[in-house]
Amino acid sequence: MLSRTPEPHLSNKPGEGGERSTTDSTAFDARLTFHSSRLLRLAIGLALVYALLVFIGSTNVPPVAVVTTTATLPAGIAESWAVLTDFQDYPEWNPYLPDIDGEFAVGETITLTLVADKDATPIRPRARIEAISPQREFSWQGLLPVPGLFATRHVFALEPIDEGQTRLHHYEEFRGLAVALLPYDREFQTLRIARSFERMNDALIDRLSPRP
Repeated sequence: MLSRTPEPHLSNKPGEGGERSTTDSTAFDARLTFHSSRLLRLAIGLALVYALLVFIGSTNVPPVAVVTTTATLPAGIAESWAVLTDFQDYPEWNPYLPDIDGEFAVGETITLTLVADKDATPIRPRARIEAISPQREFSWQGLLPVPGLFATRHVFALEPIDEGQTRLHHYEEFRGLAVALLPYDREFQTLRIARSFERMNDALIDRLSPRP
């Protein structure tokens, strides 16, 4: 009598009957691909937003607001420049910036002690010296975690009038989304900042005035 070969037995249980079980990973792979793609798009989007904010806060775009003051200094441009750039002597005469900690050199990070009003509590923002044109102009940019939200550029520019007088242009540029979009009394803030600059300008005039 001939015996029949048993037909293969298929089982859903792993290892049953000696056969290896198989699972369909299509759904799992699809979910993994979807999540990876979504994370990649999110990372790219965040990188683009940050790049845009950095650009908005840079000097490559026009400032949203500028606070400008001018003063006539009673000294030639060389003497005016020497006093204005000697940060170590600021505590002796400067009521607005009574201290700047750092070296006067392009690219250097400095810490400012800033007194906005006469009786205001000092604050200590950090900045980086952006440019120096000897006996003409120097400037620094404020350092913030996200410059595109709020960015500042502080400038001192000197213009010779004659051997005994120099015109000072003391101003600050404001950039960023916060400056453009957040509601605040811009006229009041502009006046307040201008008065702070003028306090320094007046003190510089007194510092440069000839002593009897």
